[in-house]
Parts: sequence; structure tokens; C-alpha cells
Amino acid sequence: MGVSVWKRLRRWALAGSVAALCATGTLRAQEEPAANQVNDIMSRLQAIEKQNDELRKQIEARKQAAAAEATAAAAPVDDDKVKNLVDAYLQNQAEKKKQAEIQKKLDEQANGYVVGSDLAMTARWNPDQGLLLETAHKDFTFHIGGFFQDDSVWWNEGAALRKTGGEGTFEDGTFFRRVHLQMDGTAWEQMEFNLEYAFENFGNNVGTGALEQFFVGLKDMPFIGTVRIGQMRVPQGLEGDLVTGAKNMTFMERSSFTDAFYNNFGPGVWMGNHIFNDRVTWAAMAYRQEGQTISTTTANEGAGQQVQQGVFDGAAIADGNWAYSGRVTALPVYENDGRCLVHLGASFTDRSALHDGTVGGTFATGGASFVDFSARPEMRDTVGNYTNVGPGNAKRIVDTGLIQCDNASVCGLEYLSVHGPFSLQAEYGFADANGVTGVVSPTGVLTKASGTLGFSGGYIQASYFLTGEYRLYDRRLGRLGNTCVRPNTPFWFTRDSNGHLSTGLGAVELAARYSYLNLDDGPVQGGVLGSTTLGLNWYLNTNLKIQFEWLNSDRYGLNATSAAGSVYGVTNSFGIRTQIAF
Repeated sequence: MGVSVWKRLRRWALAGSVAALCATGTLRAQEEPAANQVNDIMSRLQAIEKQNDELRKQIEARKQAAAAEATAAAAPVDDDKVKNLVDAYLQNQAEKKKQAEIQKKLDEQANGYVVGSDLAMTARWNPDQGLLLETAHKDFTFHIGGFFQDDSVWWNEGAALRKTGGEGTFEDGTFFRRVHLQMDGTAWEQMEFNLEYAFENFGNNVGTGALEQFFVGLKDMPFIGTVRIGQMRVPQGLEGDLVTGAKNMTFMERSSFTDAFYNNFGPGVWMGNHIFNDRVTWAAMAYRQEGQTISTTTANEGAGQQVQQGVFDGAAIADGNWAYSGRVTALPVYENDGRCLVHLGASFTDRSALHDGTVGGTFATGGASFVDFSARPEMRDTVGNYTNVGPGNAKRIVDTGLIQCDNASVCGLEYLSVHGPFSLQAEYGFADANGVTGVVSPTGVLTKASGTLGFSGGYIQASYFLTGEYRLYDRRLGRLGNTCVRPNTPFWFTRDSNGHLSTGLGAVELAARYSYLNLDDGPVQGGVLGSTTLGLNWYLNTNLKIQFEWLNSDRYGLNATSAAGSVYGVTNSFGIRTQIAF
């Protein structure tokens, strides 16, 4: 209320009070003395005045409140308060969403979910694999990757070894040992697939191109485990380029004994499982031998090598030439998430001898079948024995030559122990030519023989990570992981925000291997090969690796009938490999 209103109220109240007092005084004038009348009037006036003061205070308080409200309405908005209110709202919404997701997961764990019900795919970078796309339940995944290995090599062999009866000339050079493109993944939770092209071999197969692994399979089935159909790695051996892929190779090449005895790829059917809390694995495979026939023409150096390291095209168009392989592994020790483990394994293979497929070959129409065990040096001077790359020497350094027989059998034993940064690995194998009826000389003459001819070989190797890492292990397949190691600190060399040099080392591994292969038995003098390898491997991160390697090879145990020549000698070589893998 305004001041004028207050004055009018006060005047009316005083007038009323005076009038009331006068009337009262008139009525009581005759009964009370004058002094009492005055006192009574004063008391009443004081009471009225007190009431008026209370009323005035209430009116003033209302005025002040109205003014404060008007001032507050005109004041600017407090940004911090608004921000806090918005943040609190968003946090509350995020918490509700998180709780809903947790409840959804609990419901799915209790009641399950429909495979393929959530097809929204997200992309992320996996340090081990590279680009990975996957759905929320991981029932669909897709990986696009690949790798290459670029080798530079330098050779030194004695002059006698370069002449007739020797190893020939090993060339210094630079070449891409492997160039692969890979697409793999899973679909509908249980289906898995792998499509991997080996571009370094395209010149040998202008049709589909050379295939590393091309298969489709069903996994995680009760009792059965996994079934795959296509071109796959044969379940034999432990080292790199066998059941453990070529990306994880401690040395630039696998040992001579596995090169001589094992077929690392074949088209067929593969079955396997991991049981007893992944402490035991088994795998079996029935497959055809690529190359399907064997060469008996001595002009084609290294007769039979097209079968052992043939054109990987997933095809074998011929009667017979079946092979069967089985492998079992066990982990009697597995501790500290794989930092400490002991692996034991064994494999067995039976494969049929192959018919002579040489045009006009001596035995082409005789219905005879043959096997051949041979090995290259444990460092290449060209891409394998492939004719589309030269001028490196494709010659085998030890070779049994052709053995006429019914079939070949190979038994292999495996050992691996990992104790933090230190690991020890060894394999040994026995290869037999069964039902032998003859041996072919380097000049193509068949010499009668009978019974079984047996050969053997193996290796032992040790490695130590100076930076403290340890080798990774794949319990599902009983092998070393495709990613050999995860560096504790990846490599970098740059400046920090203050301009100071900042570095990361990566992982550094020292490795040594001794391998042995004996291809001498009875009438066959294929030679004995002992090789010592020293290596330094630098893993800059999980994708980039540089290897430095020195190899000393000593061959002996030869005679004039040896398919690889008769000259003893020592070969030294040094190699550097750069590998990038995703």
C-alpha cells in the first residue's frame, strides 16, 4: 500500500477511537472521576497505537518482499547455476541409462538373447589385430588385416660349394618373403571364416592366386568342438609357419627338419577341440596333397619339392594322394595368466606316396609312386623355390631324392616352457618311407631296395626378453599366439610438451637355435645338416617387428649318390627382416 492509504487509515482509527472514548466518557461521567476517565482513554489509545505499528510493519515487509521479487526478476541469469543444473540432469540421465544397460545384461545372462537381434556394428582398433568391426554381442565380427615381410640377405659359402656337386651360389639380395591380405571373422556366433591371399606366389597360379588359409567353419559345438572346410594349416609342429602362423616366427625361417618332414598346408576337413579348462587340445585333419604328383625329372632340381612346398591353390585333381594328420597338446603347468607354462605335444601324419606326373618322365606310365624328403637352408636367397622370382638359388641343401614306396609317415614331439621373459622350445621328428621298392639315383636310375627307410631331425631354441615381456600362448589351439608379444612400452622417439626428448624402447628379444636333420639311411645318402642361428628381435609395438639374424649351416654325410650333391661345406649368412602386421 502507498503512504496516502496509511495516513487515511490512521486518521480514521484515531477519529473512531476519540469518538468511542467520548461516548464512553459521557456515559460514565456521572459514575467515575475525571482522572480515571483520562487514564482509560490513554490506555486505549496506546493499545490502538501498538496495533497500528504492527500493521505498519506488516505493510512495510510486504513492500520490501515485492521490491526484492522485482529486483530478482530483473537480475541477470547465473551461468554457473544453470550449468550445474544441466550437468546434474545429464548425469542423472546417464546413470539411468547405465542402470538400464546393466539390467539388460543381467536379463540376457538370465534369459539369454536372440543371436542377430542387435546388428549395430562398431569399429575399434585392436592392438593385436588392427581394425575390428563387431556387434554388441560379438555374434558378428569382421577383421581386415594383412602383413608383409621384407628380407635383405647376405651370403658367404666356400668356393667348392659353388661348383658341381656343391650347393650352388646363394645370392645376396632384397625381396618380399611374404605379402598377405587377410579378411577373417565370425557370423551368427558359431560360424568362423578366414580368407588370406599370399601375393608373393601369384606368379605360380594365375587362376585363383595363391592361398594361405581359405576356410569356413563352425565352432564351440558340444563334444565336437570346431569343424573347418577349405585350405588350412596341417596340425603338425609348434614353430612359426606351422600351426603357429607365419607372423609369429622367432627366426626368419622354420627349422630344416620341419621343412623336410611337414606339409604346412592342405585342402581338406579339419576338426579340433579344447577341453579340461583349455588344458588339453586335439586336432585331426584329412586332406589332399597340393601338387598331387611328383617330379622324377632330375633336371627339375629338388625332385618332389613341388609337393612339400607346392603351389597353394587349394586344389588336388588326382586319384589317391590323401593324407591324414592328428595332434594333441597338454598344459601340465599354466600359471600367472600364461607368464609361466609348460606345453607338451605330439603329432602323427600318414600320407600316400605320389605318382610321377612329369611329362615323359621315366616312371610316368609305370604306376609307381614316390616320396622325397628335402630341406632348404634356414634363410632364403629368394622367395622359396618359386620360379617367378630370381635369380636366387632354389636348390635344396640336403635331399633324399626319390624313394619308390607306398606311403610316408611322420611322428613329431613338442616341448615349450615359458618362465616370464625366458622360454625354452624343442621339437623332434621321425619320418619313414614305408613299403620301399626302390631308390632313384640322381641320374634317374632305379635301384632296388626293400623295407622301411627312416630319417630324423629336430631343434632346440631359447629366447630371452631383455625388456621383461613374455611369449603369448593360444590355449584354444595349443600354439603360440599370432601376436608373439605385447611390449610393456611401445617404441617412440619424440619431444614432450616441454621440448625434452621422450623415448620408449619397445620389446627386445635375444634368441638362439640349433637344428639337426639326418637324411641318411641305407642306400639313401641325402646328407646331414647342422645349423646354428643367433637372432636379435626388436618388437617396436604389436604391429612392427625388425629381426637381425646370423646363420651358420654345416652339411655332411653325403656321397656320389646324394641328390643334393656330394661336397661337404659350411655356409654363413646374415639377414634382416622388417615385418608389419595387422
